[in-house]
Amino acid sequence: NTIFHSVSDMLFIMKNNGEIQDLNNAGLAFFAPPEKKPNGINLFDCFDNINERINFKTQLKKFNSVTNLYAKLRGENGKVMDCMISVNQIENKRTLARDYQGIIKDVTKEKEAENLIIRTIVDTQEKERERFARDLHDSLGQQLSGINFYIETLKKTCKQSNKQQLEILTKSGSAIHSAVNELRNICFNLMPRTLENFGLISAIAELCK
Repeated sequence: NTIFHSVSDMLFIMKNNGEIQDLNNAGLAFFAPPEKKPNGINLFDCFDNINERINFKTQLKKFNSVTNLYAKLRGENGKVMDCMISVNQIENKRTLARDYQGIIKDVTKEKEAENLIIRTIVDTQEKERERFARDLHDSLGQQLSGINFYIETLKKTCKQSNKQQLEILTKSGSAIHSAVNELRNICFNLMPRTLENFGLISAIAELCK
């Protein structure tokens, strides 16, 4: 009993209908009303997300156990906590009923660290995409535009009598023009300037257009 109440994780005994029969001090601090009694607490009702509650009940019914299920639980005064729940079936020798014992771990800090890592990865990817798009546009794009300018100049100076050269220059100019447009599309897909400067709604409108 001393160990049961001194553990920092939440320990509980419950019936198969989710009604909690016993709860240690850590669990009482989170779930119980001010009078510190576990009576009337149903674990099924403490799930903040209905899909997580259905998943928990389904696993419990199918396997008579739940292992390391991540869920958000709602405690006293509506406080919500990121938790990891594990439950296994036990036999109550006094009543001969099939009860469940379980442990609930607070994984809020782990979730925060995980979200921070994901956010850092996403930010790094976005910065790399932005740099790559800028390099393509500013270097390769400018070079292609310069080549296209030279071709247009040659077309103007080419003698009309030399139709073969004029045809080659015309086709070259068209190819360069297509390459520049394709490059702009690639840069836009990598990092739309509208998204960066004006936000998501404007970027979606531009993409649709």
